[in-house]
Amino acid sequence: MNNLRLPSLVFRLPSLLLSPVFLLPSLVLCSAHALHAQAIAKVIVTPSPARVVAGETLQLKAQAVDANGKPVDGARIRFQQSAAPFEGTVDSTGLVTGGAPSTIPVVVSAILPGAKPIIAQIEIAVLPGPAASIDVAPKTAKLLVKQTMSANALVKSKAGDTRSDVVAWSSSAPAVVTVDQSGTITAVGAGHANITAKVGAITKALSVDVIATPIKSITLTPTKTTARTGDVIR
Repeated sequence: MNNLRLPSLVFRLPSLLLSPVFLLPSLVLCSAHALHAQAIAKVIVTPSPARVVAGETLQLKAQAVDANGKPVDGARIRFQQSAAPFEGTVDSTGLVTGGAPSTIPVVVSAILPGAKPIIAQIEIAVLPGPAASIDVAPKTAKLLVKQTMSANALVKSKAGDTRSDVVAWSSSAPAVVTVDQSGTITAVGAGHANITAKVGAITKALSVDVIATPIKSITLTPTKTTARTGDVIR
């Protein structure tokens, strides 16, 4: 009787080896390896550095990568502005709208279900728009020959934001007045000239009049005279 049951037992062993009990350890090892391979090491945000012109928009993008620099599938990215509401806005998708020139701090989070979020902190520079006008001070000036003075130029965008452009200075009549690239004006000879400040195609001029050297002395004649009360002397 025992010999007749043995083949049945032998044929059942392979099926036991394939049962869930025997497969469980290997499944646990595979799952652990998969979770390790998908772990987020850092968040890469582009463009970098991030800059946006006041009044314009910029779309930020972020990617979660593992320790080997490979993209992590299934990671959810979230952008959050942490301060500077007047300098601009950043929504949860990373769309930036520039406000006033300054910087906007942003926190970027990469999240995987069941894992701790990985965070990156960035700053977005909000820049003034293109040069649209130049304010020059003073607007007019009168100088004596050999006298000097300083002119100042303030470059602004269309929105009125101050820019830091390098201003090019020039004189319409160098024989009357000269100007160096720092805005220092020197009177050379009597006459009139315009001093122009230029940034790109934007210009602004100030008017300068140079007066001839004043009289150094006066000679009176006669050098000696005698007069009585009420006399008129010519």
